[in-house]
Amino acid sequence: KEAGYQDNLPVLNRTGLVLGSFGMHALEFVPFFETPVQITLEESLRTVLGRNDFVFNPGKPHNLAPRALLADTEPSVYAANRFHLGGPLLNLNAACSSPVYSIKLASMYLLQGKADMMLAGCHCYNQLNFAVSGMLDLLGLLTSPGENRPFDKKSKGAVGGSGAGMFALKRLEDAIRDKDEILGVIESIGWSNDGGGKAILAPDARGQVIAYK
Repeated sequence: KEAGYQDNLPVLNRTGLVLGSFGMHALEFVPFFETPVQITLEESLRTVLGRNDFVFNPGKPHNLAPRALLADTEPSVYAANRFHLGGPLLNLNAACSSPVYSIKLASMYLLQGKADMMLAGCHCYNQLNFAVSGMLDLLGLLTSPGENRPFDKKSKGAVGGSGAGMFALKRLEDAIRDKDEILGVIESIGWSNDGGGKAILAPDARGQVIAYK
């Protein structure tokens, strides 16, 4: 909408979407979290019902569409259908690096001529639900609320939350030709993984330098 193309069907037909998702559930997570989720729900329902003998047995209903439960895929499918996007559609979950991956991959589609405009962004919702929060806490990623200190050597971890952001990307010459409002120009994008250094969750100066180079 802010880019001015919301109802421009010819442009939307050549517009794609790369959406990063950082939240539950991805298809691969379902069997992994099934037992702890069931135990947690059972404890909560016992408290609500006031019955310590209550047993939660969700069974295997056949009238549910599994895809409707997958937050890592359905938002982008819904958005593409809702806004009549006819270009490439890609979902990804690269955790904290999902936004930069989205922009990088969207740029590739533009440079290859597979789209004339790409929407690139990421959404993350309530990472502090019981399953994800437990995993992040075990990995030492969480800190106390109000103590988030990015790029600070005193940082003890992250504070989970919810949010979303999206960029409308075009090739620079096309944006100039179409007299778009240009808010910024991406000259290059560097990505790297320093998990082979100290540990996958430990910042490594060498890996960060590689990404910048």
